[in-house]
Amino acid sequence: MKRVVFARMPGDSRFRYSGQLPFSDGIPTSADVRFKQLQQQFWLSGNKGNIIIGESVGRLFEIDRSRSCYLNILDLFKAGWSAGQIASEFNESFDYVVFAMANSIRPHMGAAHERIAAVIELLKTNLIVLGMGMQEPLTYNYQAVDAGTLRLLRKFNEKAKIFGVRGLDTEAWLHAMKIDRARALGCPSLYVYPKHTCRITVPDSFSAASSILTAGHLHIRSKRTQALLSLFQHSKVSYVMQDEVFQACLGKAFAPDQEFYNDVTGEFDKAAVNKVFEKRQRARLPFQGYWYFQSPDTWRAFCARHDLYIGDRFHGGVAAMQAGIPALIIWNDLRVKELTGFFGIPNIPIADLPGKSVDDLVAERLSKDNIETFQAVYRQRFEDFKQALEQAGLPLAVSIENPGSKFQAEGWWGRFSKRASS
Repeated sequence: MKRVVFARMPGDSRFRYSGQLPFSDGIPTSADVRFKQLQQQFWLSGNKGNIIIGESVGRLFEIDRSRSCYLNILDLFKAGWSAGQIASEFNESFDYVVFAMANSIRPHMGAAHERIAAVIELLKTNLIVLGMGMQEPLTYNYQAVDAGTLRLLRKFNEKAKIFGVRGLDTEAWLHAMKIDRARALGCPSLYVYPKHTCRITVPDSFSAASSILTAGHLHIRSKRTQALLSLFQHSKVSYVMQDEVFQACLGKAFAPDQEFYNDVTGEFDKAAVNKVFEKRQRARLPFQGYWYFQSPDTWRAFCARHDLYIGDRFHGGVAAMQAGIPALIIWNDLRVKELTGFFGIPNIPIADLPGKSVDDLVAERLSKDNIETFQAVYRQRFEDFKQALEQAGLPLAVSIENPGSKFQAEGWWGRFSKRASS
């Protein structure tokens, strides 16, 4: 079994031990629910969509789990390690170094990427890169990104056994920059629970009483947010926060010692949140409640209580799909457009949202044809991803079951649903 270090994104919200004792582990988040403590814990991963990406690579592969770990390269630099020391430790202790990436091809990332590139230059162990993508469309010239980012991209192109990028737009840009080994494989987070994702079906007997999950950008007062609020005026909707309450633009909206969060359920106090965000949006908010999760597992469990996801956060939708819930992704930028297109995920541009009702969206975008298209594309993407990783010597620990199997027809999910409804 392979020893693997996941060397970039964290897979959960934990305080990492900065010493060097064997068998040490990070510390879970505190039960202290004062805002200043939540804010400190938020920065363990930043936007909580990051943990959906980061944990995915730790779950996906058949590896020696007792001798594998998460160990962020930039944290080692902060602790005083040199590029040579980091590379030497990785070369000696691990068979693979895996980078889960995201919107890293963008300006102003050069300094961090220069440090990572210095380590990559000295690596002798196997290197795999997954999910790298452009933040926004870039011009086709080498000045579109910082020199450090360009150096890192070239090192990935030279040394990675797999240089997996998010989608076809990113792949095309990199190939035009003569970084020709980049291959569109999607975001690794889409592959974690393929059996659940392949079980997604058309919403059954959808009605105003159906339970909807959403996410967006409540901290931003924009046409984008107004369209989301208008959509849900007459629906039963739960809102999941990813970073909104921690945005600097809110100033001192929440007092440091204010307690408005339930650490067991992940629920914010509705009145406290409405007070801040209704003032910012200058509108009544239609949500039944607000949730925020520091663990992907509790996030997915919450998703499973709902009938579908319709939202303006891509990885909020991924959490729902991992739980077997149909998702309709609202998009306004290249990142989400590229990913929904690559996987065939039902989607709608924000510009087309005004005037639509939830009923309209479900009928038009979550139709049987659209779900079947998504399933067909998804299965092919999964098989391509699986084959690529197997060829690189890192087989997956997950698979898609036979569509005709009894598990597919009913399985634990069907039995659970029947028990829950009864």
